[in-house]
Amino acid sequence: VNVDQLNSFSRECVLCFLNNWKIVKGSLFDHSLDKGSGGGSRRIVTVNVDKSKPHSVVSPRTDLENTKKDTSMCSIEPHIFDQSTEEAVCGVKEAMEEHLPKHLFKSLHGEIDQEMPDNSYSYLEQSEPFNFASTQRLSIECSDLRFTAGIEEPYYCSLALYDVKARTKLCETFHFELNQDELFKLFKKGTSIFCSVTRCLIPLATRNRSSDICLVLRIDKLLSNDIEKDFSRYQKKPGKKGTSSNPPWDHWKDMGFIRQPFVWAAIPLYEEGKMVSGKVQIDEFIPIRSMWTEDFIYDSLTAENANKKGKVIPGSITLDINMIDEFPSVMVDSSLNFVTSQGAQNTHGKLVKEVEWFGSQNIPFLNYVNNLFVYPQSVVIKHHHPNIRVKVELLGDDNYPNSRPLIAIYTPWGGKPFCREGYTSLCAKEKRPIFADEIKIQLPGVLTEKHHILFTIINNPNNEVLGFAYTPIFSSTHGVIKNALRTLVIEPQLEAGYLSKEVEPVKITETKKPYLCFKTCLISSIYPESNALFSLSHVLTKNGMVNYEGNPEQVLQVIHRLPPPLCISFFPAILNCLFKLIASGDQTLAPLAVIDVISVLTKVTQISGEKSTKCNSMLLSYVRYLFDPIMTASSTVHDSLVKYWCDFIDKDRPEVKNLGQGEIWILLNVVLKSSIMKLCELGPPRKNARLTMFAPSYAGSLEKLVLSLFCVKTEIRNMDVLTMVPLFMKDLLGIIDRGVVFEMIFGYICWLNSENQTGDLFLATVKFTFIKIITNYKYYVPLNLPTEISITSKDIGEIVQQFWTKHFFAGLIVREVRAGLLQKQRIREQSIALLLDLLHSHDVDPRYSDLQKKTRIVGLYFPYVITAVEFHQVLEDYLAPEEKINWLLCFFYIVENCSRSLLHQWWDSCDA
Repeated sequence: VNVDQLNSFSRECVLCFLNNWKIVKGSLFDHSLDKGSGGGSRRIVTVNVDKSKPHSVVSPRTDLENTKKDTSMCSIEPHIFDQSTEEAVCGVKEAMEEHLPKHLFKSLHGEIDQEMPDNSYSYLEQSEPFNFASTQRLSIECSDLRFTAGIEEPYYCSLALYDVKARTKLCETFHFELNQDELFKLFKKGTSIFCSVTRCLIPLATRNRSSDICLVLRIDKLLSNDIEKDFSRYQKKPGKKGTSSNPPWDHWKDMGFIRQPFVWAAIPLYEEGKMVSGKVQIDEFIPIRSMWTEDFIYDSLTAENANKKGKVIPGSITLDINMIDEFPSVMVDSSLNFVTSQGAQNTHGKLVKEVEWFGSQNIPFLNYVNNLFVYPQSVVIKHHHPNIRVKVELLGDDNYPNSRPLIAIYTPWGGKPFCREGYTSLCAKEKRPIFADEIKIQLPGVLTEKHHILFTIINNPNNEVLGFAYTPIFSSTHGVIKNALRTLVIEPQLEAGYLSKEVEPVKITETKKPYLCFKTCLISSIYPESNALFSLSHVLTKNGMVNYEGNPEQVLQVIHRLPPPLCISFFPAILNCLFKLIASGDQTLAPLAVIDVISVLTKVTQISGEKSTKCNSMLLSYVRYLFDPIMTASSTVHDSLVKYWCDFIDKDRPEVKNLGQGEIWILLNVVLKSSIMKLCELGPPRKNARLTMFAPSYAGSLEKLVLSLFCVKTEIRNMDVLTMVPLFMKDLLGIIDRGVVFEMIFGYICWLNSENQTGDLFLATVKFTFIKIITNYKYYVPLNLPTEISITSKDIGEIVQQFWTKHFFAGLIVREVRAGLLQKQRIREQSIALLLDLLHSHDVDPRYSDLQKKTRIVGLYFPYVITAVEFHQVLEDYLAPEEKINWLLCFFYIVENCSRSLLHQWWDSCDA
């Protein structure tokens, strides 16, 4: 595919498969993304944020199996630390303390950034590609075809799944041969690995478990003089007169070795809700006496007609049916691309072919596919001796008769994988022949208005051409051909430039001209059927800029009305286009694009069937792997998204008012990744880049948004969801002004305390879990500014307040321990356990083994000693024995390891 020649939306679809993955490593991402294994290979960009190393890109087509897994998943246990550099520990200049402004939190960033490294976030290789367990794979292997009469001829078999009740075909037709070696070799024009494929995989993306889902087998044979005589021969027992197995070679040669439908059989895939599995043998076949069509199948398999088989043909075929979880070692997908399962050591084996699923899907396109299935239905044309079949070709120009068909038709049985023309079976002696054959075409990646399907109506045995019909498959105005039933007038002759003549729709009841009916089914990951999606091509230029001549406002007003199945199939490309429009900063288009993004997220969540309170796994995979925000001079995704999100909340817009928790977290992941990529836009971030790369208005809007989203009453009591709040804030510590993040943390804690006036254990657990996760930050100690500490006041409340002003996190923890002293026992236990675990983590952390460092760090918690002394009577009378032990452990640890001068200052400040 020449990407530069594609329209902008198709180009976005292709880039989803070609672009490098830019993966952000962060607490929220690691916590949210479901772990799993998948298949496939992608190019992964690894950006080193260590200033001593340049950017590096791993080699293209990295085998994901060999990629080192990211095992640093978030843990709420604060004693688990990541390694950090020595200079990130402590040692802030004492003189900075004298110049602290009065503002409590925002003033701290100047001091903190003296010691805080800028690589507190990173891009890492990630070995977990998209993984969706919802799609099951049905394996069917066919073997041992034989007829009781003992007749051996060339047979051409095919099978497919049908939903009888819905009257729909669920997958493409799988073609296979089970002929004897002598016959097999006789009809082969060449050898190919695809000749011997007898096993297929069907991605069974349906929840229907009724007996209406049927597996239908059809067997064709070569054309004979009298099909009824053939039926009689096959219905006789072996050795009886008329069962000669000598094939009519001369007749087949004269007719051109043409196929005709012979027999068929069907079995339900489910019985009483359970799938038929194991080896299933079909013991009889039904002769195809009337014209074979899909309607014939559905009518024959209805309850009232299922037992009206008439006289059958004895024979058998064995189908081995199973559900599998892993790909076979050697297989090809529906486009004949070789696929090998991860970790498969055996590269030799029997080839398996995957067939395309036609039913609705609940996952997006994960592989490149661009196939068109053509189904000629019927031909109405006068002829004295009709033996009609239809030839189908794909052409790239209309220079008749010098045009040459493209090698794009999948060869159904044996031979080379692709050929220039496909044929229907022959309807012998039918004045109005009806067909039920599938012609599969691989479309070029770049379609033009010259690409079209040419139908040639042929009468046998002399291959007499009775006429032509054609249909374009692409229009620069309306996009690709739509799935529908069409009728075309049959032209007796073609002239050069025939595509310039407009093909008008034909009504069968009104025309007296000969005509052809056909239908199509497009399965393409780059060409959507929807005019609304195709119109996105006119809104964006190829470099991602807005094309105002494409009526973007009108297009965006239609996107949110897209049907959910279409949304889920193309949602990565749709979201990429919408985020580019958001990043444009256009005051009219950006808010409309935000509304459309919310609509797409909601539809994907609904159709996937996952709980709305959790982050949707598909959307998380999109953000993690495929979301690549465009950075413009005027605006960014995170800036515009936060701005308009806040605006919608202020205006009480229903789009955000009814937004589910899962969608909220997806959008916050988008904000997070876009912000980090902005920092790394020009390589490893410069010193204090977080203070210069983001405007104060963005930090203020983000603070407002976070508090608006989190500080609201909710019925959600899912700890997994509520855990994401501190994870998100913890990630922000490495991205934006940390003083702003302090205010977010302070605001959220204050809100939790105001909501929990009755001592609700769950809300208390939420609060202490929040603090545990926040304190599990890689650079927690430098954030607390472990400077030389002194006590000058005699007022205990003032001392605690001074500590909190200078040492935010440590002061917050001591404050919560003090506040929890008179709460319920289980709340008190959580508060003191929080401090005990944190002190233990400092004690065992090798980064802080130096005595001077440990002394400074322990001094951060000295107000706890004052608290224990102040409330010693309460501790003695009110606490359970286990609680007293924890309180005393913390007390003695701090007293033992804190500075002696600090103890003396405290003693001196106490009244005698």
